Amino acid sequence: MAAPPRLSASTKGALASLKARRAGAGSAAPAAAAAVAAAAMPGPRPGRRREAAEGPGEEEGVEEIENVGDGGSVCLPTAQQPRYKDTVVWQCQNCLTECVKVGPESRCLCGHRLKQHHPPGDGKGALSCKDPRCKCKCFFYLVAEGSWMLRCECKHKGVEHDPVTRQCKKPNCKKCPAGGFRSPWVCNCDCPWSDHRQMVVQKRVLTVEEMILQQAVNPDVNNYGALKRGLK
Repeated sequence: MAAPPRLSASTKGALASLKARRAGAGSAAPAAAAAVAAAAMPGPRPGRRREAAEGPGEEEGVEEIENVGDGGSVCLPTAQQPRYKDTVVWQCQNCLTECVKVGPESRCLCGHRLKQHHPPGDGKGALSCKDPRCKCKCFFYLVAEGSWMLRCECKHKGVEHDPVTRQCKKPNCKKCPAGGFRSPWVCNCDCPWSDHRQMVVQKRVLTVEEMILQQAVNPDVNNYGALKRGLK
């Protein structure tokens, strides 16, 4: 058998160089695929973390993750921002106390609940009754709990008065004040009903934890049973 031909030194060097390039390409392919897969993964990527600058067009309380690799950025919230909403309150003008918490189930002079009226910030029809058969144009808070509710000086219940004129609807009633419904009831703050005013203010929406803490600190809040003091 004839011996295989001998390769020159230059041919051997070329073959060695070709093998080295093939070996390098084979090891780089998995690394490149891994890099592509990592880039496609959701969520923040390693980078430099900095606080977002405060200024026009910038949202406060937002952290910006700036990626060094591709120059992109991702904004993540740092904390829940407080929310405010227009709220109906019933406040004493003498002691500046919000004596009774007005809530969705609170009664109006028209007999419907607050939740059956348009929200305070609902434009032109704010606080008007949603019932098409009701002519109430503005919620008028009536202190009530269950079947008990405030009575007027004419001895008739609040819901027995017209929600627009506030005059008593009972026939032959001649004791209703000229200005309409007015109660002789005295609040637990020791101030008469006439010293209280219904207002719409902006209040921060409480978290569940804050509501639980408020009830623990002030258990008399929404304790409507304590309101039944009768007439003085």
